Amino acid sequence: MSTFALIFPLSQIEDGTAFPVSQWPLHATIVPPFETPAGPTAIANTLRPIAKTIEPFAISGHHREQFGERRDISVTTLLPVDRLQTLHRLLSDAVTTLGAAPLEPQYHHHGFAAHITDNETDSFSIGEHHQIDQLTLVDMRTEQPGANPRALLTLDLGQETRHPAK
Repeated sequence: MSTFALIFPLSQIEDGTAFPVSQWPLHATIVPPFETPAGPTAIANTLRPIAKTIEPFAISGHHREQFGERRDISVTTLLPVDRLQTLHRLLSDAVTTLGAAPLEPQYHHHGFAAHITDNETDSFSIGEHHQIDQLTLVDMRTEQPGANPRALLTLDLGQETRHPAK
């Protein structure tokens, strides 16, 4: 089983790039980590036609919250809630067809809250706006010492896609 997540990056993330979690460029996680027997190619083949149907759209910072069991993860929740909730369900359901299961089911479907997590140097502000135009598949396998989440494939929304990282 492999572990992946789907994100909407706020800046260009080159396929194949890895970052420590605390240093990941700002992004909105649209499908939190899930396990699946499917590999990146099968996931890409499932997501590619869906990404082509999603037109780029604007998000904005709604309010600041503390997430996590200890309420120690600073985030900015996002608008439009309905649009992000719909895209979360659409993309979650798509990877479910590949045998995907969420690592933390409480944060999927009804428990999903669209947000951007602060990193070590940056945060997304209340009222800040950004155009979402890409979807990135992230390999979340970090069990190896020194391993970090890695961007595998970026799909342009409403358009053709780039090639996956090797």
